[in-house]
Amino acid sequence: MEDRKKVVVIGGVACGPKAAARIKRLKPETEVTIIEKGELLSYAGCGLPFYISGEVHSHNELMSTPAGVVRDTHFFKKVKDINVHNHTLVESVDRKNKIVKAVKTDTGEPVEFPYDTLVLAVGSKTTVPPIEGTDLKGVHFLQTVEEARKIKDECGTLAGKNAVIIGAGLIGMEVTEALKKRGLNITLVERLDTAMGQLLDPEIAYHVHQELKANGVSL
Repeated sequence: MEDRKKVVVIGGVACGPKAAARIKRLKPETEVTIIEKGELLSYAGCGLPFYISGEVHSHNELMSTPAGVVRDTHFFKKVKDINVHNHTLVESVDRKNKIVKAVKTDTGEPVEFPYDTLVLAVGSKTTVPPIEGTDLKGVHFLQTVEEARKIKDECGTLAGKNAVIIGAGLIGMEVTEALKKRGLNITLVERLDTAMGQLLDPEIAYHVHQELKANGVSL
């Protein structure tokens, strides 16, 4: 009997699980493994501002199917027949021998994953502005549930205080709304001439500016 083909997917948040599920649908006989350095899997990153605001009450809601089932390691194995190794950080890829070399972040144990096909779905990297102080207390970035949780927890003690948001794109605008709902005073900083400048013409952006002003946001 021919050995099952092995597909290893690095990245378990958005694109990775979708790619893994698609592979299993097209070729159910394939052995598919997802490697994820964090704890949480297949969550809706675009919902993070709503988690901060409290409209999404638990991070599990960001990981749930329309039927309310949480997409965790058990779900992927039982429902999708996909192996998931979270808390696992990839350190190198031996392309000649087709082996992914990683380490379990909770135990330090080295692990290896042989593959026939490798899928890289590691996502984007946070852009850190070239300014001093980005490592200070009270400065946050928003890309993961863990980062959103820190912002949410800190906001619970800052009602009436001031917050500065760098970036007036879609996520920046949603975070502005989220923090306003938490009772903070917001200053929104954007390097372009208008908010959402890469999406809206100045004539339309004008109405966005008026809405921000009406809600007490300084741009």
